[in-house]
Amino acid sequence: MAWNRLGAMSNLLTSSIAGPPLLIACLSATGLFLNFLSIMPAQALTVTNSATFNPVLQVDGGYLDTGLAISGLGTSVTSISLSVSLTKCGATINADGSCNVSSPPDFSFNEDIGLYLISPGGTLSAMVLPYPRSSLSGQDGGATVTWNFQDSFSSTVGGSALVSGSYQPTDLFSGFNGQSPNGTWTLRYEDTTPFAPLSINSWAISVTDETGSGPGPTPADVPGPLPLFGVAAAFGWSRLLRKRIRARRDLRSGS
Repeated sequence: MAWNRLGAMSNLLTSSIAGPPLLIACLSATGLFLNFLSIMPAQALTVTNSATFNPVLQVDGGYLDTGLAISGLGTSVTSISLSVSLTKCGATINADGSCNVSSPPDFSFNEDIGLYLISPGGTLSAMVLPYPRSSLSGQDGGATVTWNFQDSFSSTVGGSALVSGSYQPTDLFSGFNGQSPNGTWTLRYEDTTPFAPLSINSWAISVTDETGSGPGPTPADVPGPLPLFGVAAAFGWSRLLRKRIRARRDLRSGS
């Protein structure tokens, strides 16, 4: 890193250059300060993007894609979280994502739902799989729910009804680790059987990169007293050196 090179250069100068005491002291203090910066850990950076749709996005017997752009991160994904609001109806779905109660209610066929996340590099990961691998079995008249997906959650989507909550994706998001985080992340939403539509009302994705982005920490990242300590140390060492020089001169003049 640039900080390592600067710190080494400062240390080299202080050991090889004979000059005014203040200059030597300042260079030494600068070396300590830059060496401290070089061992600071990379800071995690998370970027979030979201979209809300009106009219909502609908699919009925097939699949569609919608994307969100992520930018400003480093070079490697380290974690992902995703939230999606959806409606599954046995009737038609209104523009705002509600089930159309004026339509005759029917089975919603929840096991038709498929949700997938596709990385900018093209890797596809399933969050919810449709029949025959579905864990959903309910056939109610429909519901609007919000599902939050993260690897650390303990259970996957399943059961006899659609329930809002926090779930682990079928395929862990850790499968994206090491890939480039920047670019368009795509949500693929699937409804495998017609006449019981699925809508995406909104969704959001957060991508975290802990590998570090940019040239490294700056003095603004360091607690305020540290730069002041470097300056104070420089002046303190300079005064000590001047006292020693004066004392040596006094001894010589008195002899």
